[in-house]
Amino acid sequence: PPPPPPPPPPPAITFQPGDFSQNKRSSDGKIKLSNGLSAKDIATKNQKVPLHAGKESNDKFHIDPDGAAVVPGPDGGWYYVSNAEEPSVGSDWKHGGVGSIQFDKSGNVVGYKRIASNTINNCGGGKTPWNSWITCEEADHGRIFQTDPKGNKEMRVTALGNNGWYESFAFDDKVDPPRFFVTRDAEKGFLTRFTPNEQGMECYNKMNDGERWCTLEHGSLDYLLISGGESGTFEWTEDKRAAEQNARAYYWFNEGIDVSNGRLYFTSKKLKRLVILNLRDGTYTYHSTVKGAFNHQPDQVARLLENDHNSILYFCEDGGDDPGVHGRNNLGKYFTILYGQYGYEEETTGLAFSIDSMHMYISFQNTGRIYDVTRDDGYPFSGQTLDIKYH
Repeated sequence: PPPPPPPPPPPAITFQPGDFSQNKRSSDGKIKLSNGLSAKDIATKNQKVPLHAGKESNDKFHIDPDGAAVVPGPDGGWYYVSNAEEPSVGSDWKHGGVGSIQFDKSGNVVGYKRIASNTINNCGGGKTPWNSWITCEEADHGRIFQTDPKGNKEMRVTALGNNGWYESFAFDDKVDPPRFFVTRDAEKGFLTRFTPNEQGMECYNKMNDGERWCTLEHGSLDYLLISGGESGTFEWTEDKRAAEQNARAYYWFNEGIDVSNGRLYFTSKKLKRLVILNLRDGTYTYHSTVKGAFNHQPDQVARLLENDHNSILYFCEDGGDDPGVHGRNNLGKYFTILYGQYGYEEETTGLAFSIDSMHMYISFQNTGRIYDVTRDDGYPFSGQTLDIKYH
């Protein structure tokens, strides 16, 4: 018999990060996109969320959407959980809280509901190893809550900190015991590390995800001290006053945070720095974002890592009339993925990727709109790209 025909070639790669020569725009015309991207708005503040098959949500989408993450859902789908950075008055969505958009395995929006309320200025947060969502209050007496993206469990206060302008959360579960970290968006906003005690570890080692919530209710706190300079060493202290002074000197007003391969990344937005801590050897380095993609302040961060040679750290941007989503590759070079053209002060927030990495979700906070960004070539965001246009 004749040999079987060769398999068809893979689709051509068309995604060119940082190259805007094709003048690609989102479905509403408000976002300029790198070549090879498409984007559609899927939710808008104070409006019911359009659902698949022509339906709509019962709840209106919250205003001032901020920090967000994606966690697994049923039947191969996922949830996009999003904070409401909202005070106690002024909209249909009162008392801050968190909303959760549900997607099916094909990326269709199939549900939306409020999963937490009666909080204030829920800014950033982060997901846990057991797929709950940590939401942080950015206020004088701010607390840190744990919430259920499915909306089945009541939110609970954690022991990650209190009385602080809390921002974002990340974890390192490659060590024993695991460590959990929280940033603070304040002039003396030290980085906090939480270590579960024996009771907390009993919770952590439970088999059922719902039973692991109490991990973050039993443990101790310490705070970051760095040596100063463009690079150096760091340590942890229980002396809160010393940590405040150290943060004020070297890394104040912190926002986004992520941990990958033993390194902790966080942004010092006022100093326009990316701080990288090597959690394994106790050293750190600064990386300026003044020269590069940013016009304004680096904000939330998210990492998509497929392998060591193809990793990108993604950033949101706080401020200006054209904030965007930017990337930093493993060579330390910065580039822009997309940017808004609203013509007024804006902020990009809520950066997250679907479970299969096929969808990038991003919010423009003041407009109160969530976008679903995809690659035209059908590859995931963790896949290959054409040559990147650097700044």
